[in-house]
Amino acid sequence: MTYLETFSIVESLAVTSAAIVAIIGINAWRREAKWKRKAEVAEEVLLAFHKVQAAFEVIRSPAVWQDELPPDSTGSLQEKAAVTSRRFHANADAFTHLRTLRWKYHIMFPKASEEPFKEVELLLGKILSSSHMLGAVVWPRQGTNLPEEEFQKHLNEMHELESWHWRFNDERDPFKPRFANALRQVEAECSRYVA
Repeated sequence: MTYLETFSIVESLAVTSAAIVAIIGINAWRREAKWKRKAEVAEEVLLAFHKVQAAFEVIRSPAVWQDELPPDSTGSLQEKAAVTSRRFHANADAFTHLRTLRWKYHIMFPKASEEPFKEVELLLGKILSSSHMLGAVVWPRQGTNLPEEEFQKHLNEMHELESWHWRFNDERDPFKPRFANALRQVEAECSRYVA
C-alpha cells in the first residue's frame, strides 16, 4: 500500500469520524433543546395552575366588601351572589391563560391526561352556576312560608349550592379535593422537568 492510499484511507476515516461526532453532537443538542422546551412549558403550566388556584380563592371568598357591590346597592342576597361573577371577570385572565396553555401542554406532553384542565372548567362552571342559582332562585325563597317537606328540600339545595359558592375550611367544601387532585396530576407530569 502506498503512502497516498494510506493517507486517503486515514483522511476518509477522519471525515467519517468527524461526521459521526457532528451527528452525535447535533442529536444531543436537539434532545437538550427539547428537554428545555418541555421544562419551560411544565413550569408555565404549574405556575398557571397555581394562579388559577389563587383566583378560585378570591372568587369563592365568603366576605363581600361594600366596594364589590353596585353603587346603588341595597345589600340584597342577589347582589351578593352576583359578586362571584364580577370576581371571576376580574380574574378571568388566569383562566384564559390556562386554557391557552392547555394546547402547549398537549403538544409537549401528548401522553399526559388533559383531565386536570377539564376539571378546572367543570369546577368553574359549578361555582358560577351555583352562585347564579343562589341569587336568582334559592336565596329569594328564604323567609317564605314553605311546607316543612319543601322547606327541608330548599335548605338541602341551598347548603349544597353554598358549598360550591363559598370557600370552607373543612370537609364540607367539595371543591378543594377535586382541585387538589387536578393539581396533583399536573404536578406529577411536570415535576421531572421542573427543578
